[in-house]
Amino acid sequence: MVLNAAWCTEKLVEVLRNEGFDAIFVNLPLEFEPYLSLENFESLQRIATFYVHDLNALQPLVRANLNAKIYCYKDNDHSNRERKTSTSLLNLVLKAKLGKINVEEWKEAIMDDLKSNVEFAEYEAIRIVEKARNKNACINLNDKIEDFLRKEGFKVEKVWLYDFKRPIDKLYNLVRREMEGEVIDDKEFEELIQKHIKFIDTVIEIGYDEACKLVW
Repeated sequence: MVLNAAWCTEKLVEVLRNEGFDAIFVNLPLEFEPYLSLENFESLQRIATFYVHDLNALQPLVRANLNAKIYCYKDNDHSNRERKTSTSLLNLVLKAKLGKINVEEWKEAIMDDLKSNVEFAEYEAIRIVEKARNKNACINLNDKIEDFLRKEGFKVEKVWLYDFKRPIDKLYNLVRREMEGEVIDDKEFEELIQKHIKFIDTVIEIGYDEACKLVW
């Protein structure tokens, strides 16, 4: 599990180089795959501006010359759904800054995203199975994809290179717990929403990578 920040990807590159992987699967849209080379990567960065943090973070991996093929595994429709979720959450941040926090709207946006992970998991797992080589590294697989891979006979070992404690990570965890039947007071959501807004302000002030370091 890797944060979409360049300094975290640099840690990943060290691990990949030491372990000698044959294929690397990144959680980006399938349509990006032809651009994941030194010759074409800058063109992708200019075109896919919505993915600025993800692509900036991926630079150390693309430039590392690890002698491993880089594939994308995220379904294009899934990526479109994720973009809509990100836009919805940004709109909710703006509303919250105006003093209007509707906890149910936040829950609904995050829940839709979590449901999408489940809906597309099998397609994305099949993509990995089809392209897998002897030793594979997969960035930020969700639990459902891991389950499918295990059913296909793959040995899956999860390595965490970042402790995901950003406010948005904690919000997602609260929604997961509610989806599993736990009753959670809306005040917990409201507190994390306020912390998320402060995190966004910090990103604006010092940049995303540095803001994530502060949380880490």
